[in-house]
Amino acid sequence: MTSPDRRRRKFDRICQKRCKNVKFDELCSLLEMHGWILDRIARGSHYIYVHPAYEGIVNIPKPHKDPDVKPVYCRHALRAIEEVAEYE
Repeated sequence: MTSPDRRRRKFDRICQKRCKNVKFDELCSLLEMHGWILDRIARGSHYIYVHPAYEGIVNIPKPHKDPDVKPVYCRHALRAIEEVAEYE
């Protein structure tokens, strides 16, 4: 597990981008830093993440042409992280 400061800096960096130009691997690593677990890969490209403290799932479709995740999926992931994260 990574340090809370490092996780927070990475989270803030993505927030400052306003979920634009966020790479798929960058968003997936942020989720995993915060304790999210890759549950399954559905329909070939939809990565489904779960967290013990979160009732729903986070669905991140892997982009085929553009390496960036669509902003709507990024915002959903950030909201889910904020809901379960305990920042001081």
